[in-house]
Formats: sequence, C-alpha cells, structure tokens
Amino acid sequence: MSWEADMNLIEIKQIMFNEMYDKIHWNGEKSGKYYHGERVAKLALRLKTYIQPDNGEYDNIITVAGWFHDVKNGTEEHALAGAERTKLLLAEHCSEWEMREIYDIIYKH
Repeated sequence: MSWEADMNLIEIKQIMFNEMYDKIHWNGEKSGKYYHGERVAKLALRLKTYIQPDNGEYDNIITVAGWFHDVKNGTEEHALAGAERTKLLLAEHCSEWEMREIYDIIYKH
C-alpha cells in the first residue's frame, strides 16, 4: 500500500482552484497560475513515466507539487514562499511524510 493512499486529490485540487484560479501568472494570463500548475503536473508525471514507468508511488506527490509550485510566483524567494504557503493550505489534507515531499519539491524547483 502506498503512503499516499489517504490523499484526496479532488479536495486538494479544489484548494488549488480557490487559491489560484483568479490569479494572474507572470505571463499576464488571467487564471494562468491555475492552468500553469495543471500543465506542469501533467508534464512532470509524463516525464516520470519515462524514468520509472512501473512505479506510481509518488504520482500524487508529483501531481500536487506541480499544481502548487508557483502558488507564490512573482514574489521574492517564490520557491520558499510557495512551499510555505502550500504547507499551510494542505496541512489537513496530507500526511507529514507527503507534506515533506511536496514541500521539498516546491522549495527546490
């Protein structure tokens, strides 16, 4: 059984929508943060299938990190600010292990 069995991606995606849908991305596109996060998550999962095609253990972690990686773009130190914001937003939706992994990915992007 995977560590991420308890993650509810539907609830987490709703949080992403509420947090980012009406936000403008760096390119000036309204709702750009939301759609950019979706594109990055899909691309990251696609890349992962080339590296580890038979291992889906981190798929939810990768997806959520992709969704939230630019939650605070446009701010100084946006990777750190985004990791911290994501930690606050998802505290009740992820295990400690999941949150550490998501935080680390966002912080290092």
